[in-house]
Amino acid sequence: MPTERRHKLKLAASVLCALALVVAGCGGSSYKSKVEDAAKQFKKTSVDAGTKLRNARTKQAFAAGVNEFQGAVKTFNGKLQSLSPPSSAKAAQARLISVLNTFSADVGAVRDALNKGDVAQIRALQGRVVSDVAGVQSAAKELQSKAG
Repeated sequence: MPTERRHKLKLAASVLCALALVVAGCGGSSYKSKVEDAAKQFKKTSVDAGTKLRNARTKQAFAAGVNEFQGAVKTFNGKLQSLSPPSSAKAAQARLISVLNTFSADVGAVRDALNKGDVAQIRALQGRVVSDVAGVQSAAKELQSKAG
């Protein structure tokens, strides 16, 4: 796996941890407590997935990390969608769900390009993944501030 791509994936894995920590800082009201509980589980599963991604030396190992990450995003987003956020947090919650879905899809596209040996596509996706990381960080901070 090329060093540059591995670096980008390490960055992505780090963001997963940062996201979980930002959202986990939301404790307090019932909504905040539920978000915090979901974030704690997301943190655990995303850290595990991030470790697999960072340590991947084969396509199969990388794919396993991506699959685990995508499962963590799906579970976390499902928990968020099941909540009734205060009106001040509705847009922020929807944005976080949206950027996480985009991030998950782009990481999946990297996996697919790797499996096909499509180096040009992998390079093209690197910029999107880095942009996704910034979007996730921003959306998580916004949810934290809007949730009260």
